[in-house]
Amino acid sequence: RKQKRGGEGASEDDDEDGDDDDESMEEAEPVDVDGARKQKRRAAPKKSNKGLRLGASPGTPSQPILSQQSNQTSAAVPAASSPAAHAAHAPRSPLTGREKARAAKKLAAAADGGGSGGRNFEERAHQRFKFLRPENIKDASGRRKGDPLYDASTLHIPAGWFKQEKVSPGQQQWWTFKSENFDSVLLFKMGKFYEMYEMDAHVGVEHLGLLYMKGDQPHCGFPEKAYASNAEKLARKGFKVIVVEQTETPEQLAERNRKRKKAGMGVDKVVNREKVAVLSPGTLFDYEMVRNTRGCSYIVAVAEGGDFQIGVSAVDVTTGKMILGQLADNASRSKLTTFLAAINPVEVVVPKGGGSEEDASVTEDTRAMLRRALPGAKLTELIPGDQFWAGGRALEEASGYFEGGALPETLRELRDKGAAIALSALGGIVSFLQRSLLDKAVLPVCQFEVLPEDGIPRLADDEQGARLDASALSNLEIVENAEGSKEGTLLSQLDHCVSGPGHRLLREWLLHPLRKVESIVARQRAVEELRQSGLADDFHAGLKGIPDLERSLTRMAASSVGSGRGRGGV
Repeated sequence: RKQKRGGEGASEDDDEDGDDDDESMEEAEPVDVDGARKQKRRAAPKKSNKGLRLGASPGTPSQPILSQQSNQTSAAVPAASSPAAHAAHAPRSPLTGREKARAAKKLAAAADGGGSGGRNFEERAHQRFKFLRPENIKDASGRRKGDPLYDASTLHIPAGWFKQEKVSPGQQQWWTFKSENFDSVLLFKMGKFYEMYEMDAHVGVEHLGLLYMKGDQPHCGFPEKAYASNAEKLARKGFKVIVVEQTETPEQLAERNRKRKKAGMGVDKVVNREKVAVLSPGTLFDYEMVRNTRGCSYIVAVAEGGDFQIGVSAVDVTTGKMILGQLADNASRSKLTTFLAAINPVEVVVPKGGGSEEDASVTEDTRAMLRRALPGAKLTELIPGDQFWAGGRALEEASGYFEGGALPETLRELRDKGAAIALSALGGIVSFLQRSLLDKAVLPVCQFEVLPEDGIPRLADDEQGARLDASALSNLEIVENAEGSKEGTLLSQLDHCVSGPGHRLLREWLLHPLRKVESIVARQRAVEELRQSGLADDFHAGLKGIPDLERSLTRMAASSVGSGRGRGGV
């Protein structure tokens, strides 16, 4: 009796094997993978496709931008958001294979509110989830949005609500994960599918082109084979994505319940699940998600002290490169602007306001500067003290990732110089990596580099390079034009590199143009020698088949600690 799924990217083979792991979480029904009766997958309603062009793409919604609010607020979808017109603006993936046969009915359903069939999701949310009304929302500690220490990443669910609303065990598990990651979109693994429920379902319909399943509850999903493309798409759009995987089979659940019964304990009705990955623009780590990008995707933490003392710590998780420094800046934050122009970060981590005098902070002037300099970056605000650490705790936490607790030379150098603001920025990055489940994969293999006092990152042979500040980089359009893209820049004209390391090195060379005649002549002779030898073409062709070695080393380290979806037990 099982019906085919109507979700985007589902093939006709996905449900034909009758896998018992294929469970559903409709409100009134328990989940079948956890030992209860099955709930049928429901196909999208069939409608005429007359007047709809196959493969039409109405346009992509606007991108989230860096704002004065926290990333949790900017990336999260309002709890009671309406799905009206979501599918009408959803970007469509290229149709291939069997998907073409179903494209017409999907587009027809999308024209009717993404297949919502006239269901009033907004009214249902308003009546059922009173704790999600704007005036009622609290974090896990009971703080409201007006509280300076309000944590938008958590949600308070009233005691007794599950029982009052007769929420099934499977949905209780989902709401537990959601309450701990309220600022995020959950990809909730069920059998061979990643499911999206409630407010997350609206995100899937609007931004992934999925269709709602039948029923009163907003619900959509996609097969596991579409995981990499869909998860990456959401992250690059500015969403924070939490991947929840099954860490127990139905057989293991049955065995666990037998032991619980012998111990006089009640039985569990759902398999164990765990959060295994946190994806955002700066934390994309899997090979499938970064193989088509060659540049660095820096995450930068910024802290500020008196007299315009600014601490920065930036890390690229794919290569393990970390830059730290403390800048004696000015009222216009010109050194910080220069540093940001050089690394072009995709995420910014700052301490939330409201901390004590000893805690890290960032002034409103610096926040305004960050908004101007990085309009497309994602902002994360961490609570000072608890989530954005001061220098002392930052060093204490960082030491645990190195053999014998011995700090790397770079961190010892900053500690001995008394660079407390820079170490506080380090505390923001280490905390961010911990919360993103990447700390054990990245920190032990980090290549630390001290940022010079002028805010311009250096090369290994830095004495040979000129130093370009933010004004020069902007006016000359070296790596980015006035619109924030690479079109027409010097980098775009010169970049014929076929490898990631080559692309990143060329970008650094352009940021540090040679200024000594003998160095310029030596480079020209080296190029001429390659051209005359006839080896350049063969070498260029050979590099096309070589993986990105810098990133491969970091992924090897990550595999040794069992991070992400590849960890044991998933």
